[in-house]
Amino acid sequence: MDRYKNKRPHQRLLLFGVMCLSLVAGCRNQQLRQDPWLAKKQTPPTARRVTSPAARQTTQKAAPTKKKPAVRPVVAHKTPTQVNAPFSHALLLNGGAEPHNNYYSHVLYLRMMRETLRTLGLKESSISIFASDGDKPDSDQSISSGSKDIGYMLFYRRPEQRFFSPKVKLVNTTLKQKTLYAAKYSSLKRFTRYLHKQTKTDKRPLLLFVTDHGTRNRKDTSGRNQYISLWQEEMSVREYHKMLSPLHRRRVVSVMSQCFSGSFAWAIYEKPGVLGVPTGDHCGFYATTPFRPAYGCFPDTKLSNSVGHAYRFIKAMKQVNTMDEAHRLVMLRDLTPDVPLRSSDVYLASLLRWQARRLGERFLPWVDKLIKTYEDRPYPGMSDDLAMLSALAHRFGLSRPVDLLAIRSLDRQLSKRSKWWERVENMWSDVFVAARDHQLKRWYRRRPQVRRRLMFLRAKALSSLHQPGEVRPCIPMSPASGSCERRPLCVPSQGSLSRSAAFLRDGFRNYLKKSGHIQRLTQLYKTKENMHRHVFWIEVQRAVLLRMRYMFLRIAGRLLLHHAKSNLLKRHQGGLKRLLACEQTRVRVRSGAVASLPRKRIVPSNPPIPSWFGISFETLKPDASSGLPYGTVMVQNVYLRTPAAKAGIRVGDVIYAVNGRALQEPYEIRERVMLQDHTKPLKLSVIRARRKIKLSVMLRQQSVPPALKLPSVMGNRIQRFSALRFLTTEGKTFAKQTTPHKATLLFFWATWCGPCKMALPFLRRLKRTFADLKIVTVSGERPKTIRRWIQAHPGALPFLNAADPKSAFSRRLRIRATPTFVLLSRGKVVQYHIGANPAGMMKLLSGIQKQLP
Repeated sequence: MDRYKNKRPHQRLLLFGVMCLSLVAGCRNQQLRQDPWLAKKQTPPTARRVTSPAARQTTQKAAPTKKKPAVRPVVAHKTPTQVNAPFSHALLLNGGAEPHNNYYSHVLYLRMMRETLRTLGLKESSISIFASDGDKPDSDQSISSGSKDIGYMLFYRRPEQRFFSPKVKLVNTTLKQKTLYAAKYSSLKRFTRYLHKQTKTDKRPLLLFVTDHGTRNRKDTSGRNQYISLWQEEMSVREYHKMLSPLHRRRVVSVMSQCFSGSFAWAIYEKPGVLGVPTGDHCGFYATTPFRPAYGCFPDTKLSNSVGHAYRFIKAMKQVNTMDEAHRLVMLRDLTPDVPLRSSDVYLASLLRWQARRLGERFLPWVDKLIKTYEDRPYPGMSDDLAMLSALAHRFGLSRPVDLLAIRSLDRQLSKRSKWWERVENMWSDVFVAARDHQLKRWYRRRPQVRRRLMFLRAKALSSLHQPGEVRPCIPMSPASGSCERRPLCVPSQGSLSRSAAFLRDGFRNYLKKSGHIQRLTQLYKTKENMHRHVFWIEVQRAVLLRMRYMFLRIAGRLLLHHAKSNLLKRHQGGLKRLLACEQTRVRVRSGAVASLPRKRIVPSNPPIPSWFGISFETLKPDASSGLPYGTVMVQNVYLRTPAAKAGIRVGDVIYAVNGRALQEPYEIRERVMLQDHTKPLKLSVIRARRKIKLSVMLRQQSVPPALKLPSVMGNRIQRFSALRFLTTEGKTFAKQTTPHKATLLFFWATWCGPCKMALPFLRRLKRTFADLKIVTVSGERPKTIRRWIQAHPGALPFLNAADPKSAFSRRLRIRATPTFVLLSRGKVVQYHIGANPAGMMKLLSGIQKQLP
């Protein structure tokens, strides 16, 4: 540096700048030599290896030196051919969308596929992984411990439940001794261009594995252009096809497990989304159809049973010789509502629909007719497809359908059963919530400090919505004095929140243990969870029917092309052969033992179908002075041809004990009936007409939705009006009469009902015309409201006016609307009319004339 001492200052500064530029250019050239597929002008930060700040400072100070290159996820220059590997290169993709949606399962499947490919003979340099934000040190993966706190059960369907959900945290995505690249569309396009240049002489296929989220394209309802979630962006089917275009005629085999993944089967054509003759260059295996979500995404790191298409396919690749054999194993091993598909399945189904439209035929009958026409002239491999149909039906407990129409009929049956079982699951859930809420309210009343802790937890939940360092707004407080001040919210620490949640959970659990209700609530919750598993199994069976439907379409499509006569169908025949050859891509270079198809039939346990009574009831909640327990109920309706109707239960009966045990909680009768063994009689303690009686009921298990039909109101006898609260002395005297009147007209109305007021002149005219006719007006409003309206409208209601505040009298006559007219002849219902239209009024007048000539 001595020769620069005599230089002027500005010259020395210029030389120093040139040296810095040379240093930076050397670093860039070294990076480009390591990642030659990246952009030449500037290395994108999303694909750059992450280094510590100290290492970056050292690099800036020291001159670039030649270092041993690290293990790269791309093919090096002039890579020798790997004779023992089935693929020339494998691209593993997990976009993740964003940190909170990038689940642990995605990274788990990347690790599993990487290890499987290495077992099959691929070198580490032949496996490239694009995952979330790449090697950035930011937290981009969501994981959880997987263990649910007991508070999650105790506070099920309560606001407090959120404090006991599995804790989810964000971590950085890393794979041991592997560089990850950002899952960006621009990076993927550059990589495929580079990959084509480096593996141009290698004739082996490429593997593309996608474990990711998929989203639906709302603008394209055809299902032919859905999305794969990349990192903070999306890639459509058309963009996916464009990404693979640099590979030209290279065979690419894809395995996709994201939602709506079947849409990417439309990328096998020269024009994506347009049916054409397959070239055989691209084929794939997909988790589900273009319109269905997929299963197998979870943040749980301790899940005992991994599920999903990706997990099953990776496991199957170790036990088979070809990709198609792996797909057949997955179809029988996947116990989720997924519908595993091949690209040939989607292609043949689309070809059949196109042919049916061209011929003007109805799709399903035409396909069934096609199979019957050529079933005695099979194509090569048809016996294997028929065997798969039988294996699917046997393994999942379904009857073997003979055609597509039979599959549709079976699906309708399962749909009805699924709806009923979902309703049963909700019934068990409601029973648990009712029993838990009763105990929780009692505990809150006995422990007022718990309520203060609960307010603390809610305040913490509100404060957690704001980012650290952000100014939090004041929350209006309501002190006991009645004033409304605005005081700042005091945010507690995370430790205080955990202690408060533990106080809430442990206190309620100890209370339940002391009162002896913990086992009861646990049993109800487990029963609800058991019923949920059976509902899920019904969805699995419906998905299996969809798998069988695609198998039928596959058989019909192959028969159509096998016996093709037109030139167009013959071209499709050649395209199908190329596509099937792609799907038969070998997983092992040397053939080995192949795992046999599972033949064991899956037999689930019996679902917890509850016992059934056949009534609707109202909880009375009597006070202590009545001598009745708090859970006493009154029967509102008794349905026809039900156990309650056969046992002689009547409307108005009061039930206060079941099997000798008093009903202490609201809705406890529902729980006792549902848990009762239907083979043993249920003994009820009933009050009827102020007398205590005992009734025995044989309950019934309802495996299908019951037909809830009520008896007709016509012919019912109304002997007493004691349930009504008459507003005048004359009305009270009328209610005490034991002898039914010759003709009584009941008018159900409301002070806010406009049509009811329009009918009042007609009623006053009836009163003047028929002196022996008793007119009783009944309103479900409070007596105070009715009196106020009568005082404001003098002379409008010169009748026997009554209130029915609890609507017990109205429910007995099944009043659903106002105005409603009910005509009684000596206490017996002879006419029932809803509305105040003129035709109905004339019909009512003729009925009165018959009773009072």
